[in-house]
Amino acid sequence: MVQTLPVLPFDCIYNILKELHHIHKSSLFNWLFLNRLWCEQTVPFIWKNPLLISHKCSFKNRVLFIKTLLLFFDHIELSKLKGLNIDLKQQENQRPLFNYVEYFEEIPFLSSSIRSWLFEYFKLDEKNRSGSVGFFEPKIQPIESLIKHMILRRSKRLKTICPIQNEYYIELFDKEFFDFNLFRLKNTLQTFKMTIYPKTSNNIPILSQSIIDKNIHLLENFIIDFYEKQDFSLSIPLLGNIIKNQRNVKSLELTGQLYNKHLEYIPIFLSLNSHQTNLISLKFYYIKFTNISLNILMKCVTLKDLLISDCDGISLENINLFSNVSFKLNNLSIFNQSNLSFNITTSIIKFLGNSLKCLLLNQLTNEISLSLLHYTSNLSSLFLYDDDLLYDVSLIFNFLKSSKLENLHIIHQNYNYSINYNIIKSLSKSLPSTLKLFEFYFYYLSPENYKDLFNLNNTPLLKSLILICYNSTFYTNYNFEAIVNYVKFKNNNLKYLEICSPKFRDWEIDELYLLEILWKIGVEVQIRDL
Repeated sequence: MVQTLPVLPFDCIYNILKELHHIHKSSLFNWLFLNRLWCEQTVPFIWKNPLLISHKCSFKNRVLFIKTLLLFFDHIELSKLKGLNIDLKQQENQRPLFNYVEYFEEIPFLSSSIRSWLFEYFKLDEKNRSGSVGFFEPKIQPIESLIKHMILRRSKRLKTICPIQNEYYIELFDKEFFDFNLFRLKNTLQTFKMTIYPKTSNNIPILSQSIIDKNIHLLENFIIDFYEKQDFSLSIPLLGNIIKNQRNVKSLELTGQLYNKHLEYIPIFLSLNSHQTNLISLKFYYIKFTNISLNILMKCVTLKDLLISDCDGISLENINLFSNVSFKLNNLSIFNQSNLSFNITTSIIKFLGNSLKCLLLNQLTNEISLSLLHYTSNLSSLFLYDDDLLYDVSLIFNFLKSSKLENLHIIHQNYNYSINYNIIKSLSKSLPSTLKLFEFYFYYLSPENYKDLFNLNNTPLLKSLILICYNSTFYTNYNFEAIVNYVKFKNNNLKYLEICSPKFRDWEIDELYLLEILWKIGVEVQIRDL
């Protein structure tokens, strides 16, 4: 007897797809072919941000993506393509099944996909990049601008203001076109995203006036990047004014330049005074804080997420302000402190550590380790990055033993086999019993390392294990027998294992047998290509 799929209400289908979009994006494509109803409901989720759906965006998929977008060009945009010696007459009778572009929620990064499409359009060999770059590289940014123009014109759900501009391709700012679409999308827009190039900084006064004229007050997120050295003294007050006039700013991501004397961010920081009861996230990259007081941040009572990366000029006086804050921080990220005259991480952890749930660091010292030990009793997630071997990862082991971490991510790249062996042995003994997810990036693990990792640890709650080898010159011999024994005798909670392997590796029969055992006892195994 043939069983039919039960008819589900729309809200049920929506919630299923929403959950899949969050946890397993690539599986959404399977639902396109179920029936028309599921297809219609799935398409909007796939096209929210299509380049993020697939974990592996192949050359073929990038080409198909651009081909699909070009189907939505109007006659004006097609005529501008002709000016680039690109004639798409053959597609005039083609009609896509859905108006995919109307589902876009943000404008994707397009240049790599456009480059792949140009290789195919002009029938060039992608492997021979050097001989072709001069021919079509000047076409990429004009095409990108045209696609952005089309998306802004056709989208009905766009959440991000991203002015049509490029670093080298300069086009007159079409205020009338921008104003019309700004007003049309005013109730969906949430994010202001702008990379400010020297040649396009003159657009900011026009953009600022457009936002004021169209009464845009619902922007919640600002992502601003000052690109190259330039005098932005006229732009910054206008940007500060845009931020100030919004009703509910929740996040600011600001990327500056350490050695640009014309960059004074004070107007932007002052604008945050208007949002001290709703600001949740602050991220600072390459900001020189010499003339900036952080006192404004101390009154942001709702602040939960703070990132400081590659910054300079943070004084001890500014750091001491953290001893009397009005917020309880959940997430803290501090990267690349080499420009600073002292280590800010130790003090910030001391002042804010009690409320921290997640911490990301790429530096470790004895002082930082002691701060973690004494002030982060509620920490549940720790990310340690050591790509350049700047510290001894074993400094963290005492903290790990006494911690209540549930998620641990260590990116460790030590080329010395003997040192690596001892580190793995000590790490295995130090893993906290509360651990539920362990992600470990390494350069080399010996068979003995695997035995130590699984025999010496005490992690009965571990559900997800990710072991990724940096070294692509040889493949790692994963000791699957040790993993099978770990699941059978020490931890039957493990449900997910991710490893890596060369794409065309010939697996041994005993390895395949042990992998099959893992699948049979309920462990999902994902094998990532090196």
